[in-house]
Amino acid sequence: MTKEIKIALDHVRQSHPTVSMVVFNKQGQWQYMDEDFGSFVFGDEIDISILEDASDSVPVLPYVYQE
Repeated sequence: MTKEIKIALDHVRQSHPTVSMVVFNKQGQWQYMDEDFGSFVFGDEIDISILEDASDSVPVLPYVYQE
């Protein structure tokens, strides 16, 4: 896990405490999910630039990280 992914997960967790994984597809798009693969709807509470930094930090796509 990159430092940027950790920062992004912590950021998402502030609004969605059950987040436990993130999947990045080949295009770098992301999906943050809980342990049951439930995803979240992000509003203004999520700083998308933090999630973009996390995606940009992944050296090889696709990529899955689960805590």
